[in-house]
Amino acid sequence: MGYILRNFIYILVFLTTFDAQHLMAQCTFNKVKPIYENGFFGVKSIVSGATNNILGSNGQGVCRVNLHFQHELVGDLRIRLISPSGQSVILVGPPVLASVTTGTDWNIGFVRCGAAANPDLSFNPTWKSNSLWGQNKNYTGTYHPPSGQCLENFNTGTVNGVWELEILDNYALSAGELLGFSIEFCDNSGIFCNSCEASSGAIPSSFTETCAGDPALNLNLTPTYREPNPNTGIFGYKFIITDGAGIIVSVANTADLRNFSAGLYKIYGFSYALSDAGQLPIPNGVLNLATFSQRFSGSNPSMCGDLTDVFESVLIRGSTAANPVLVRDTICKGEVLTINGQNLSTTGTFTLNLKTSNNCDSIVSLNLVVLDMVANVAAPNLVTCANNIITLNGGGSTGGNASTYRWETVNGFFQGNVSGPIFANPINVEGVGTYTVTVTLAGCTSTTSVTVLSDNSLPNIIGSDRNFDCINPNNITLSVSTNATNPSFVWTGPGLITNPNSANPIVSSVGTYTLRVTSMGCTISKKFIVRQDLAQPTISILTNPYQCESDTVKLDINSNTGNLTYRWEGPNGFVSNVKNPINIGPGIYKATITASNGCTNVSQVNYTPTLPLPNLTINGRNIDCAEASIDITASSLTPSVTYAWYSGGSLISSTPILSNISNPGLFVCVVNDLNNCKKVDTFRVSMDTIRPSLMVTGGLIACNQDSIRIFANYSPINSTIFWSGNNYGESGASADFFEKGSYTVTAIARNGCAISSNISIDFAPNKPILTLKPDTITCLKPNITLSPTSNMPMVTWSWTGPMSQVFNIQNPVVNSPGTYRLKATAINGCHSVINTEISKDIGLPYLRLSYDSITCAKDSALLRIDTLETNAYFKWNLLNGDSLKVMQFYTKIGGNYSLNLIGRNGCLVDTTVNIFVDTLSPFANITSSGVGCLNTASRINLSTNIPVKSYNCI
Repeated sequence: MGYILRNFIYILVFLTTFDAQHLMAQCTFNKVKPIYENGFFGVKSIVSGATNNILGSNGQGVCRVNLHFQHELVGDLRIRLISPSGQSVILVGPPVLASVTTGTDWNIGFVRCGAAANPDLSFNPTWKSNSLWGQNKNYTGTYHPPSGQCLENFNTGTVNGVWELEILDNYALSAGELLGFSIEFCDNSGIFCNSCEASSGAIPSSFTETCAGDPALNLNLTPTYREPNPNTGIFGYKFIITDGAGIIVSVANTADLRNFSAGLYKIYGFSYALSDAGQLPIPNGVLNLATFSQRFSGSNPSMCGDLTDVFESVLIRGSTAANPVLVRDTICKGEVLTINGQNLSTTGTFTLNLKTSNNCDSIVSLNLVVLDMVANVAAPNLVTCANNIITLNGGGSTGGNASTYRWETVNGFFQGNVSGPIFANPINVEGVGTYTVTVTLAGCTSTTSVTVLSDNSLPNIIGSDRNFDCINPNNITLSVSTNATNPSFVWTGPGLITNPNSANPIVSSVGTYTLRVTSMGCTISKKFIVRQDLAQPTISILTNPYQCESDTVKLDINSNTGNLTYRWEGPNGFVSNVKNPINIGPGIYKATITASNGCTNVSQVNYTPTLPLPNLTINGRNIDCAEASIDITASSLTPSVTYAWYSGGSLISSTPILSNISNPGLFVCVVNDLNNCKKVDTFRVSMDTIRPSLMVTGGLIACNQDSIRIFANYSPINSTIFWSGNNYGESGASADFFEKGSYTVTAIARNGCAISSNISIDFAPNKPILTLKPDTITCLKPNITLSPTSNMPMVTWSWTGPMSQVFNIQNPVVNSPGTYRLKATAINGCHSVINTEISKDIGLPYLRLSYDSITCAKDSALLRIDTLETNAYFKWNLLNGDSLKVMQFYTKIGGNYSLNLIGRNGCLVDTTVNIFVDTLSPFANITSSGVGCLNTASRINLSTNIPVKSYNCI
């Protein structure tokens, strides 16, 4: 029943978030397992002893699964739990496009759908791999499995058996680690759990067909592993060979079938715990592979093992030998020799005709001898104080003088030879102990054991062997206890013994030490072995290849020693106790490993990425009522990058801008620079087209109320509320109404979605109804008479206006713009309030004048006006007293022309322009220096009365 790694303390809690109420119901695995890129593996836990063994019966089931893992892209993962009967529940997954989660740690639990989950802040109780998980985060909440999955689905089959946690990485650009997991059953009565890490790896699934004895039948199969090979100090590996019917015919260290007879064979790889080697199958012509598999994968496994999923098929045809082949073979009783489809298990001569269609023909004459070996030892006497030497006799064993024998013991004492050719010789032993004899003849063996017991007169000794190690390199104390009365102790052995006559001697050398305890005249001896274990663990540090800063860097310690403790030290105070730290920054990292014997070893590695990441920035917004389609823009400060946009795992664009996105989703952008370094970022587009809710009701302004305040009931609370209608405009959660009429209330949420509702404001029946029109102050009408009307006689009129103006008459005259409020009281004592707006428009009309001059080259000048005023009044006043009402005209007379322009508001522009006349002719004055005998050249000087454009000398 030695499943594997009994040093695992399965009841201990490895996850810091587990509380005491979960402690006893756990089957725990707490060893780091790498999750490789695009990898697949399973971790098995063997459950036994369950009192309530039927899932789905009497409240039994899986109540909680605790999971501790890290991964750079959680959307790549599928993690599911599989029961012994094959039922499975997905815990993480299925694989989806999700955000980058570099450096993030999940130390979480999964609970039944019928129980309350306590997720991390802002996350959904139901696990979603594409939730907005962050980078360099730590999550510790509890969740329900993904939609459609529930722990309640484990409702068929047994609790006892092999439970497997299966991990699938679905993408080749990310990796992580499984740091541990545990299962909590609803009824943990009697449950005991062991972990099994046997791994058979993978062998080729191919077909070989050849003749018997062909050298090609030495197949030299070697399993391959995605993860580190199993520790050969803990696990062994065999090839299990079956015939075509699945009967196991061989369990071998190699896949060598050169000595196999004709037939169809299947070769499987099998990894097993060395401590369970006694559970390996013994071919007997009956045991098949399905029956053997129950030992390591059934509902009550007795060993730790793992069988390859596929097998190598071999079809062996008959031998190519033309002459009969004479063969003599010996098998042991109980074995079956299968040749050419015949199972042979008795002594005799057998003729075998092997004839096939591919020229593999032979005749085999087989002389088969079946040896029947039985080891038998006569029952020994009891050891007593009077007789401490007992004789063991194996004379009753079969095999005779042709056999050999060997005696062995781990706790007894021999007197005489322990092996030899003549079996009948008896052997004397001293004291109690278990003694084993093995009888061998022609390769057949038989083994039996006999235990020498004592009567109650002998004392017993309790103690254990010890090792020198790096913790105790020089001296070791051997400690024993005994039930003897007034015992005396005598220790003998190869090394210096301090206190050799005590129960706790100190020894300084390796070897076998013998203790003799004497009490009340009785003596009993016991052996203790002291060994030396100063082996330093080997260490080498492996790193995955890296070039760009974005490359995932994982440090991996490789050692030939198991059961190590680890300590990493690095820059910026980095310290870690895990075997394979991941996602580390640049720098020098030192690893110290310590073996169980206390011996240590140290190594270090310098991680320096060579190429920087390209720059990447993503900008965008969500789809809402304000924008039904949006653009997402990626940009980079790194030159010459290429862009790739992905959605739903498919490439959708190679440009930096995604245009007209009208559906929500997660969009992944990858930029690739000239060094082939990639930067990845995501942008999630959400759709928010939910209209706000709005409830609002109008009201009645009572006889003696100036106004009524109306409140809007709306959601979400950050919406904007507008009130309009009946020359009224206001914003806010409430508004005051003074006048009757129909109004509209509009709520606009931040997503641009709006909803409107109409309300009616009315007066009480006895309340006066006032009317008052707005007006405008202009240049034509600088004073405004306010003229309200009422449907009933008024008693008082009370006005307030801008600049604190107050009037107590019905029709005040005002000349200031602004809001005027009238409160009028009727003869029945009821009053009403009404507002009006007086605006002001006294701005001068826009005017632009253009004109030119009268010259010799142009005998008339153009006068022109441009204005934005429509229906404006204007006139030109001419020099002779006439006027013109045209936009432009020409004149040949210089002088002042005035313009009058009156705008629509009656405001006047009065301006004058001067038309300049320039018709003066130029005249020239010419002087010369003269010409004489001494002055052969003369200088001519020209001056004019006005500036001259050009000259022409003749």
